[in-house]
Amino acid sequence: MAAEGSGMMTRLLRRVTPRRLRNQLRNPRASLRWMRSQWAFRRGHVAELELPDGLRLRCHPESAHTFGLFVHDPTQQGEYAAFCRVLGERPRLLDLGAHFGFFGAVALARSAEARVVAVEPSAGALPILRENLRLAGGDGRWQVIAGAVGAQDGELAMLAAGPAGEQYMYAASGRPDAVRVPQFSLASLGRRAGWTPTVVKCDIEGHEAAVLRGENLATLAAWHAPLLLELHGDWIRRDGGDPDALLAALEAAGYRCEPTVDTAIPVTRLVFWPR
Repeated sequence: MAAEGSGMMTRLLRRVTPRRLRNQLRNPRASLRWMRSQWAFRRGHVAELELPDGLRLRCHPESAHTFGLFVHDPTQQGEYAAFCRVLGERPRLLDLGAHFGFFGAVALARSAEARVVAVEPSAGALPILRENLRLAGGDGRWQVIAGAVGAQDGELAMLAAGPAGEQYMYAASGRPDAVRVPQFSLASLGRRAGWTPTVVKCDIEGHEAAVLRGENLATLAAWHAPLLLELHGDWIRRDGGDPDALLAALEAAGYRCEPTVDTAIPVTRLVFWPR
């Protein structure tokens, strides 16, 4: 009975308390850091990082910690190295789940001929994403699409993590505190870009099994572009999906995976090459 009462109280709080306020109260330290970084940026402060290959990247101070993982964390260093291998000299990057824009900023900073379309649904992350692409020297070479990628055009119910969760958003249904954001298919995003992607990066917090199928998979195969995928196997299984089935579908669509895949790992960073 106590557990049932606690569950009812949680549902009631979700209905009567705005999620944004709950996110701020959940981790006051993160909320305070967020406010400080926003104030510092307004006063002209910009963070600067030197990446493992010597590339220097300027960024909004709120994203310095996230970007710094690609400098200090071995797993993230490997992901960065893989991205640089597939980037090419004239990259056309479609960044699905761009967050604060690390990969788009790198593409723009590495090549004067790079073009980037960054897709991101989070109202908290979007201003920082735009500033980071601007700081990368990419004026006129990038566009940001405020929304999510999905199986078809429409809307997607999502939850915002707030400052404590670095402004990420997650697909969610049946939650009274979810917000609906625009959703676009890969074909629709390709038309908005006006060019064919040469690299696709996908990090959409467990929603990848719902996206990489059907017409989207056919569009991806037609682009014949390498795919950098963060596979959230535990989240896919939580939602009733099968990460192994996703890998099999990509293989059937003509993609081979670079590393050995263990889908038991909560988050696996993978590179898929078109055959």
